[in-house]
Amino acid sequence: MYIFLDFESYYANKYTLTGLTYPEYILDDRWLCQGVGIAIDDGEIEYYPEHEVEAAIADLPLEEATLVGQNLMFDATVLALRYNRYAKHYVDTQSLGRGMWPGQDVSLEAMCQRAWPDDPDMQKGKELANFKNCRELDAEQQAVMGNYCKQDVRLTRALFHYLRPNIPDSEVELAELTLRMYIQPRFILDRPLVEGFLEKELSHTKQLIKDSGLAKTTLSSNPKFAEWMRENGIEVPRKVSPSTGKETDALGQKDPAFLATMADHPEFAHVWKARAAVKSTLNTTRAQRLLDLDDQLGRIPVPLSFYGAHTGRWSGTQKVNLQNLPRGGDLRKALTAPPGYKVHVADSSNIEARVLAYVAGETSLLEMIRRKEDIYNDMATKIYGYPVDRKAKDADGNKLQEEEGNVGKTARLGLGYGMGAPKFRGTLASGPMGSPPILVSQHFAQTAVDTFRADSPNIVNYWRLLTQAGYDMMLPKTDYWIGPIRVRFERLEMPNGMALKYPNLRVITDEQDGRDQLVCDRRNGKTQRIYGGILAENIVQALSRTIVADQIRAAVREFPDSYLVLAVHDEIVMTMPDDNSDDRQARLEDLMRVPPDWAPDLPLDSEGGWDTCYSK
Repeated sequence: MYIFLDFESYYANKYTLTGLTYPEYILDDRWLCQGVGIAIDDGEIEYYPEHEVEAAIADLPLEEATLVGQNLMFDATVLALRYNRYAKHYVDTQSLGRGMWPGQDVSLEAMCQRAWPDDPDMQKGKELANFKNCRELDAEQQAVMGNYCKQDVRLTRALFHYLRPNIPDSEVELAELTLRMYIQPRFILDRPLVEGFLEKELSHTKQLIKDSGLAKTTLSSNPKFAEWMRENGIEVPRKVSPSTGKETDALGQKDPAFLATMADHPEFAHVWKARAAVKSTLNTTRAQRLLDLDDQLGRIPVPLSFYGAHTGRWSGTQKVNLQNLPRGGDLRKALTAPPGYKVHVADSSNIEARVLAYVAGETSLLEMIRRKEDIYNDMATKIYGYPVDRKAKDADGNKLQEEEGNVGKTARLGLGYGMGAPKFRGTLASGPMGSPPILVSQHFAQTAVDTFRADSPNIVNYWRLLTQAGYDMMLPKTDYWIGPIRVRFERLEMPNGMALKYPNLRVITDEQDGRDQLVCDRRNGKTQRIYGGILAENIVQALSRTIVADQIRAAVREFPDSYLVLAVHDEIVMTMPDDNSDDRQARLEDLMRVPPDWAPDLPLDSEGGWDTCYSK
C-alpha cells in the first residue's frame, strides 16, 4: 500500500522553512497545520482542512504502508514530532529526482517542468505565495489551498510513477535509510563537552584577533583587509566573480590566489590565522546548532541529502553537516550512543586511491596496496627524496614527519585527478583533510606534480582516454565501455544502474585565452568544464560511493538489531547493542573488505573501532 501525503502549514515573515530547521519550524509556538492532502494508491485525493487533520492522520495505516512525499524529510518529521506516527517504508520523490537528474534542481516545480514540459495540467501551482502571513483562512481561501494541495499530491504521485522505474531498488533502500537517520535519530549529545568546546573556540578566536594586532572589523571586511595588505606591501590577488563576471578581490579562504599569497608571506601567518578564524564560524555555529537540536529533541538527527552530489555522494543539509567532523575532535566525541548501545565505525581505507588505480590499470600501485604498504609514505618519500614514515613518533608521542605524510597523502589523493602545481600548492596551504596549513614554494609544488605523473603513467593515460570520452559523449550514438563504465550520450553509466550525467555537452571558446573547451550545464545555469581529470574524479568518487553504499546495505542486513546513524564518503557509522562488541566490529570491517561483483579482484581494506561515542 502506498500513501501519498502533503502537509500545508502556516508561514510568515521570519517563520519559514528556509530560515529555520525543520524541528525549529515544526516545534515553534507559531506552528499551525492548515491542511493535509492524502491519497492511497491510485484512489481519490482527499484534502482535510485544519480541524480535520488530526483525525485524518489517526486513521492512516502508516505502519503497514509505504509513505511517499515530495521532500519527505519535512512531512515525515511533522508526522514524527506532531503526531508520533511512523511509516513502514518511505519513498521521497525529491531523492528519486536527485538520482534521476543529479546536480539539477529537484523542486516539485522543476521536476514537473522537466518531466512534462508541454502539459500545463502537470505543472505546480503558485497559489501558496498568497497565503504568507495568513493564519486564519476563510472558506474561499481554504478551498484555494485545498485545490493547491491536491494538485501537489497528484503531481507527487505522478512523479513517483515516472521516476521509480528508473531508480534501482538498492538506491531506493539507501534513500530510505538516509531519511530514517533524520526522523528516527539515535545519537545523544554530550552537552558539557559541546559547551566547553564552544567556549574554547570563542576564546581562541579572541586570542588570535589580539595576536594579529588588527581590529576584528579589519579582519572581517574585505575592503579593509585589502587596504591593510596594500599598506604592508602585499599585492591583493584578483579573480573574476562567477556571479557578476567582473574582476574582484580574491580573498576567500579557498581562493587559490589568496592561498598562494599567504604561502608567499609566512611572516604574516598570525594575521592569516586571525582572518581565517574571523571569517569562518563553522565550528561555533555547528556547536550551537547541536545544542539547539538537543534542546528541541533530546537527540541529534542526522540530516543528509541523498544523492546530494552528482556523483551520488551524500551532502549536508538543514544547516548542519556531520560528515566532516574532525577526527578526534570534541564535536565528534560529543555524539554518543543511547544506553545499551555502542557506536561502531568502519571506514574503507584509501578507497579512492584503490579505485583509481584499478580503473586506470596502475598495476604497480595495486601491488603495493595488496602488500599492505603505506601508499602515502611511498609518495611522500618520492617527493622529498628521503624516507618518510608519517606514523613515526618520538619518545613523547609526537609525530616526526606528519607534514611530509600529509603532503604525500594529498598528492596521492589529489594529483590523481589532474591537479596542477598552483592548485596543489593552494590545497596544501588551505590545510588539506583537516591538517594544519602547509606552505610550500611553487617549485616544490611543481616537483610534486611531476613526481606523481612520472610514477603513475597509466593514470595519466586514463585522463587522456577520458578526455576523448568526453567529446564522444556529444554524439547520440556513442556506446562503448571503459572498464566498468559505459560511455553513452551525455552520460557515463555506473555498474549499479545509475549514471553520471553531463547535460548539454558542447564546445565553447574561452573568452580569456581563446581556446576551445568542452563544457556541460550545471544547476542555476552555470557551466562546468569537462576534461579527463574531472571525469576521472567523478568516476572514482561515484564508484567508491557505490561500493560503500552496497556495504551499508549489507551491514544493515547483517545487524538487524542495529541502526545506521551516519554515512560519510568512506565511512559507516552504526549504533549496535553493547554485547560482543569486538566480534561485531570485526564482522563490520570484514563486510567492507568484500569487493563488488564488477571488480572481484579490487583490493579493499577497512579499519575502525567502537566506543561509547563517535570517537574514531
